[in-house]
Amino acid sequence: MQNVGLVLISTFLALVVKENKPLFSFMLRVFVGVLIFIFIIDVIAKIVKML
Repeated sequence: MQNVGLVLISTFLALVVKENKPLFSFMLRVFVGVLIFIFIIDVIAKIVKML
């Protein structure tokens, strides 16, 4: 649930900021993508350990 909120907020911010500063919008999207990947990799590691 935490990831969904983060994605929705970052998407909204990226769309608003994109009009004035496209580079900042891109950096925001990359940062949030990496952050979500870090959250997901922790869950994937737990699943692999169970196997």
